[in-house]
Amino acid sequence: METRLFVDLRETAWTGEVLSLAEAHAHLRTEGLDRDSEVAAVLAAARHALEREHGVLLRESVTCTFTIDAWPEQDLQCYLPVSPVQSITSVAYTDEAGTSQTLASTFYSLRNPTHGRSSMQFIGGMVLPVIKLRSEIVITVNAGWGVGNVPKVGKQATKLMMTTLFDESDAVPHHELFTRRASDLMQNLVSGILL
Repeated sequence: METRLFVDLRETAWTGEVLSLAEAHAHLRTEGLDRDSEVAAVLAAARHALEREHGVLLRESVTCTFTIDAWPEQDLQCYLPVSPVQSITSVAYTDEAGTSQTLASTFYSLRNPTHGRSSMQFIGGMVLPVIKLRSEIVITVNAGWGVGNVPKVGKQATKLMMTTLFDESDAVPHHELFTRRASDLMQNLVSGILL
């Protein structure tokens, strides 16, 4: 049986937008105009689109949860749907008796390779607890780059996506070029090429 990972993330808290509102205004050339809410919405939409497409967060700190429906069987490894991950804060499950439990951190470790996705590696030789039938395992992680550490390439990709979303000219080739370039920059970030 293959372990199913639900990549429907639930964010419980976050800090540190990829760009400040002042940086977003400067990029869009809207300084001095009363458009804060519009610029903030465009910034959030651009960041969100890039994060969802590539699985790489563009914020300083994000606490999020996701679920799996069983313990991994093959390589005792569960790939995490976001990166970079700073820590795994809890692994909660319901045992056979229907009691909520938290898995001790001695059962797993965080793996953050230089290239590729972060994963939760379960320690070989340990017997994982039996979970209640049709229940889920809820994994909570702290992810993000840390204060002031979002890579420049992530900021560049966000600016390009903001330009695409904010541009009112509807110049389709222009939009496609910026969207493609933003995606290329994010792919570099995923591959570990930090400019």
